[in-house]
Amino acid sequence: MKHPTLIYADNSLGRRLALHFNQLWLQATEREAESIAFKNKSKLGEAVEELLDVNLSKKRIAEMKRLFGTALETASRSRTDIDAVYIIANSQQTRLIKPFFDVNVSVFGEKLPIFGSSRSYLVDESKSQKRDLNDLTFTEMPWLIRNKARSLHNLYAKVGEQQTQLKKLFAFGFDAQRLIFALKQLETLTDQSFDGLTGQLAITKNNRIKRDLEWSRYQQGRIIAVAKTDQ
Repeated sequence: MKHPTLIYADNSLGRRLALHFNQLWLQATEREAESIAFKNKSKLGEAVEELLDVNLSKKRIAEMKRLFGTALETASRSRTDIDAVYIIANSQQTRLIKPFFDVNVSVFGEKLPIFGSSRSYLVDESKSQKRDLNDLTFTEMPWLIRNKARSLHNLYAKVGEQQTQLKKLFAFGFDAQRLIFALKQLETLTDQSFDGLTGQLAITKNNRIKRDLEWSRYQQGRIIAVAKTDQ
C-alpha cells in the first residue's frame, strides 16, 4: 500500500481518528493521504464518487451525450492513482460504504482493497450483513476472532456470542492482570512482548503500553485471520 485514501464519518471521533491516521502516514511516508468526510448515510454515495473522481467522469459523459445524443454508449471511469481505502466508520456505515466502492471502481481498474478498524464490524452481525462486508480487512483483538487461550474456551462460551462489549472488557481485564506480573520484565527488556487476548502487548520507552492487533478479513460471510505475508 503506497497511495491510500481515507473516508471517515464527519463527527468528533471520526475527525480525531482521521487526523491521527494522517499524522502517522505523514510520519511514515512524508506524504499526506487524501481523505474525505461524509456527514450522514444519504451522502455516502456522493462522497465515494467524489473520492474516486467518478462524479467528474459522469459530468464528462453528460456533456458527450449532450453533444452526440443519449444513444451514445458510455461507462464512467474511476481514478487509478490510489491503491487502498481505509474506512473510519461504524459497522452500519461500513456496510453501506463498501458496496459503493465495489460498484464505482470502473471495469478498467483493479478492485480496491478496503480496510477498517474494529468499529467496522460487530461479532453478532447476521450472515447477510457479513456478506455485505465481504473482502473487508480489519483489525480486532484476537480473542474475538479465534479461540485463543483454550483453557478459557468454556468461559468464552458462557459469555455468549451476542455480548461483544462484555467479551472485550473481559479480555482487557485478563491482560491487565497478567501485565502486573510482567511489567518489570517488559520494562527491562523493551524488545520483548507477550501474546495477550487483546493483542501483542509491549512497553514503550516512555512506559506506555503498546498493543498490536491482528488483521482479519471477511470471506464468504466468515471471518478469517490474515497471515502477515498477506497484509
